[in-house]
Amino acid sequence: MTKHPTTKEKKRILAFMDEMQYLFEVQNFSKEIVFKDVDAAGDKDGELAATIVIVSDYRTITINIFPRFFRCTREAQRQFLLHEFCHHVPHALHSALEGLLNGKLVTAPQISSMDEEATSRITYLLHGLLTGRFRYARKAYGKYLRIK
Repeated sequence: MTKHPTTKEKKRILAFMDEMQYLFEVQNFSKEIVFKDVDAAGDKDGELAATIVIVSDYRTITINIFPRFFRCTREAQRQFLLHEFCHHVPHALHSALEGLLNGKLVTAPQISSMDEEATSRITYLLHGLLTGRFRYARKAYGKYLRIK
C-alpha cells in the first residue's frame, strides 16, 4: 500500500523549496511537486526517492517524489531534495550532452562556456556557505528536521 503524503509533509517540502530556491538561483522558475503513487519506471530496486525535471527555456522545475521518499528519515529526505536542486548547477552541460547523443552540434566554445558557468555557480555556492553569507540556507536546512 502506497503512503500518501500528509498535508504537513507537503507543507514541509514546499517550505524547504521556497527557502532554498534563492541559493540555487531558481526563484524565477515555476516550481511543481508531483507525488507519485508508484516507484519510478525502471527503478526495479526501489532506490529512487526523487527526481527533477528542469526545462530552462521555459523556466520550469518539476520535482517528482516517489514512495521511497516517505519511508526515509527527514535527514535523508532533505538530502534527496538538496540533491535534486544540485542538478540545476550543471544542467546546461547535461542538456548539451543529451543534445550530442541526439545528433545536435555542440561546439568546444559552448562546452567551455557551460563548464565555466557551472564552475562559477559552484564557487558562488561554496563561497557563500563557507563565509557564512548564506545563513538563511543553513537555517532552512536545519529547519526541515524541526518542522512538525
